[in-house]
Amino acid sequence: MTLLDAGGFLLWIAGFIFETVADYQKFTFRSLPENKGNFMSSGLWAYSRHPNYFGEILLWLGVAISSFSGSKSYSVFISPIFVALLLIFVSGIPALEKKADQLYANNEEYQLYKKNTPVLIPFIGRKGNAEF
Repeated sequence: MTLLDAGGFLLWIAGFIFETVADYQKFTFRSLPENKGNFMSSGLWAYSRHPNYFGEILLWLGVAISSFSGSKSYSVFISPIFVALLLIFVSGIPALEKKADQLYANNEEYQLYKKNTPVLIPFIGRKGNAEF
């Protein structure tokens, strides 16, 4: 096992945990009747508006780094780049952001959350210190 293998594996583990925890938190939130019609802004969702997608991108990047270790071919990075581009620009974030903007257009709490919470990468782009 090389350093790249270990680094890729650790990145995969971090991405898997991040995505799984985010999805579990969202599932738990949505399963409570009192949360019907509300948006998620606690747990990992307080640090990123799409932490599950962040985890997914990390996971695939980890696979690519480990694969690069053995192949030394940059083509292994096509998959994580493709996944990231899809999630960031095509099917993931744009669709969900549009839906949330429509649902919560008049919700001041959501507008504050959106203003102060990074879209994808936790802590990157955070504009304020609002507590959720």
